[in-house]
Amino acid sequence: MPSEPVPLGFSGLAAPVGSHIAFSYRREAERQAPLFAFIAAGLKNHERCIAAVAEYAPDFWRRGLREVGADLESVREAQLEILTPGRLVPGLTCEAARTAIDLLDSVIESSFKKGWRATRVCTSFTPFYQSEVALAEMLAAEAKSNDSLRDEPVTMLCTFPEHRLHPRLIEACLNCHPFLTNGEALTQNDSYLDPSTMAEAIPELLRTLAAAGALAPPFALLDFYENMPVIRTGDEMDAYTAPRVEELAQWMMDTGHRKLVIDLSVTTFMDAASISALIRIALELEKRGGRLAIYDPGEIPRKIFTLIKFHERVPVRRLVGEAAAATEG
Repeated sequence: MPSEPVPLGFSGLAAPVGSHIAFSYRREAERQAPLFAFIAAGLKNHERCIAAVAEYAPDFWRRGLREVGADLESVREAQLEILTPGRLVPGLTCEAARTAIDLLDSVIESSFKKGWRATRVCTSFTPFYQSEVALAEMLAAEAKSNDSLRDEPVTMLCTFPEHRLHPRLIEACLNCHPFLTNGEALTQNDSYLDPSTMAEAIPELLRTLAAAGALAPPFALLDFYENMPVIRTGDEMDAYTAPRVEELAQWMMDTGHRKLVIDLSVTTFMDAASISALIRIALELEKRGGRLAIYDPGEIPRKIFTLIKFHERVPVRRLVGEAAAATEG
């Protein structure tokens, strides 16, 4: 078991063995280079590396790792394991969160069984933080991991988007981690809550977050169908809410996705701004060699699509699987 501090791969930083680190960032571009460098450093250091970032397309890691100089052709068999979005986020329920946690635990445990000298993991489960019940599972798992990682040859880097989660929610997530980084420095977390304290605090914490508006349903939710992003819109899509949908779509494109489904199954109102947003998303995906599909629009959106002949350019389907398949055409 290594006893020297582990090189993180970015900004010349190193962390103690068994570190559980929270990395909060304001823009997607701020986390990509450090994450790729983190995994590349682990490969170079002969560690088992697990990439478990729910938002990243399956081949996004390999492109990014090559850009930071990782020689993937010489990587030992099973040294790099990339967990795909569909495995990490099999829905937005409490049960799905438990499944994701169990998957990650089993993959880390397999590293010990296979005799790797050390393991490093980077994670992001941002979609689960949209759900109050899933959030409780994730906070409990984050806290519990500090017991399982302590004194083990594991370095875990968890990422949290400050621009997508409420500040109070970000604060709660960070409190589960003994170490913090912004990509430039590594510090001990003065607000860290040990696992037992955090577990006891979760019910009251959820009530506090709800009172602060930190758990209010957003105007659009990020979900996945297999490995394809599905953006689920709310009751109304208008000039106020459409930008949220467009922002999520842009985020998915920036993280390597070229195919996208928008779920309009509960949307009962759309205006010109929302139609314009859908058209811009479709055009941007086409420019990148991809395609947009629409899933299960209600009567009003469907009439609008027919009126403007939107369906002639963008596939509109009743079932999510059919919509996903239509992006291949």
